[in-house]
Amino acid sequence: MKSFSPLPKESVEIEYKARFSPYIGNAICGFLNTIGGKLYVGIDERGEVFESDATTIDMINYLINHSFYPNPSKRIRIETEDLSGKNIIIVSVSKPEKDEYYTFNGKVYIRIDDINRKLPSDYPNIQDVIIRNRKKASGHAVLSEYVPANYGVRNAFEESKKQNAVCYKRLGQPSKNTKYFYKYCSLDVALSIFRKEQKTKRGQKRNPSQTMRFVEPPYWDDQYERRFYTADYNKIIKGSGAIPRLYATCFTPREESEPAWQIYNRGKEGLGKRCVQFRLNQVALRNELVKNLDNCMIVEGVVDYKSKSFIDELHLSTTEDGNKSVLFEKYFSNFTLDNFINLLLLKRTAFEHEKEVRIFLIDDKVKRGKKSVTKETAKHKDVSLDWLSMLEGIKVDSECSEIEVKLLQDEIYGLIEDCGKTKKAKKMLKEKLVVTKYNVNKDEEGEHRITIGETYADYEKRIKTKKRIKTKKRIKTK
Repeated sequence: MKSFSPLPKESVEIEYKARFSPYIGNAICGFLNTIGGKLYVGIDERGEVFESDATTIDMINYLINHSFYPNPSKRIRIETEDLSGKNIIIVSVSKPEKDEYYTFNGKVYIRIDDINRKLPSDYPNIQDVIIRNRKKASGHAVLSEYVPANYGVRNAFEESKKQNAVCYKRLGQPSKNTKYFYKYCSLDVALSIFRKEQKTKRGQKRNPSQTMRFVEPPYWDDQYERRFYTADYNKIIKGSGAIPRLYATCFTPREESEPAWQIYNRGKEGLGKRCVQFRLNQVALRNELVKNLDNCMIVEGVVDYKSKSFIDELHLSTTEDGNKSVLFEKYFSNFTLDNFINLLLLKRTAFEHEKEVRIFLIDDKVKRGKKSVTKETAKHKDVSLDWLSMLEGIKVDSECSEIEVKLLQDEIYGLIEDCGKTKKAKKMLKEKLVVTKYNVNKDEEGEHRITIGETYADYEKRIKTKKRIKTKKRIKTK
């Protein structure tokens, strides 16, 4: 006698039915069109067990053989189990093949979490929807259109997209609990962002101000981050339609990231060894990108941290024992842009503390271009943006001298003076964009000064007190 303890919850791969009903067909169809699963007949979601007999099996078989197209009987196995002294029926549905999908009574169902969702008969590109849903159900991030939450911002954003023929996609879950992205660079790069455009003796412009640089992935130092951009895909796809040339830049939603501060202090000289942190409003950054780019796709994705061995072996079509690789199927079956971007978002778990977010640019001209495969041949793209519209704060390494801080502050104030805004707006910008110092080894709020042995209640009380004091200081300064 078997028992379920505890009872697995209903999910994308599990559903319970107390007794037979035609709705069983919806669930079987949903499993067939998603990633397979098990339907338990004779037990409800609370765990109460009901008797199921051979008649129930006959009715299920009748549904399978007369109400589905194409016939899915080869993908379904029906068994009985003794549970608490009563027979229950388990309908096991295997994972579907690459492009196939099934209908039940002429309707298409898919599984979204624990729900069987019917797709309208006139739904465009049903097969594409099914494939994307399978990827999502397998834990694979898929592209979806980004839409600003604020109604007024949304209208302006959509208008810019339409005018410039730009689409803005997200891959996976958006960054949470923050409305900012933090961007790090060296002091010399920061100065060039705010410095006015200079001209060479021949009258050519150089050092264009207010730009953000996007680079081809071969430029990245880490071989594990660039390996799938420079890989040979000829064995799984013909041509290069799914692997376009693209450019990328990175951010983090974490305000305090010591590794990001430290990386700009290694082996550099002069202004290049000083680190600067920009706090950028996420919505404003996205607005600036769609306003200043044209005929392109912008993809924002959260980095997925995996072990070194995972990244080393996921491109192998078989496992060590010769069986089909589940990882290979996940990342390389039905290979599309979604799959390609997912690969470029992989990073080793050693860097998980960074919580990195990447933004990729893919335009029509780039799609047809030949990708670079070495750091020496990697190209870059400088995108002009209005930094004053998205910048919310600036910090510099505490080791910067007062002269270095003043250099940066003067460039920012000079840009504000020339921005064409009202005196009141300029004054507000100057008050907001005051360059402050950050000590990499000791944070400003003293969060690293911990008391060994304190109780959890004491810890919570201490943190709440700090937040209250910080809020009072902020109100007082205003």
